[in-house]
Amino acid sequence: MERSLTANRLTDHLEELVTQHGAPAVLRSNNRPEFITEVIADWTGTRTGLFYIPPGSPRHNRYLESFNSHLHDQCLNINNFYSPIHTRVLITD
Repeated sequence: MERSLTANRLTDHLEELVTQHGAPAVLRSNNRPEFITEVIADWTGTRTGLFYIPPGSPRHNRYLESFNSHLHDQCLNINNFYSPIHTRVLITD
């Protein structure tokens, strides 16, 4: 389990996904620090469009909000995590 995600690691992973599945028409993201860097803007500028969800507008990202809600209800609220390894085991099961 990763404790942080840098913009460079994110673009490496996005590059893998684009190689496997092709580039999306638009990359929609929230305003977390790893998404609002110049690295991401440069990467998307040559591959796809970039759309930031306005802060305080979760309805624009309903799939992620739904996933987060289910993750909390079905996993995070009912388990105690003792370490990153324990967390990974419980979440991947």
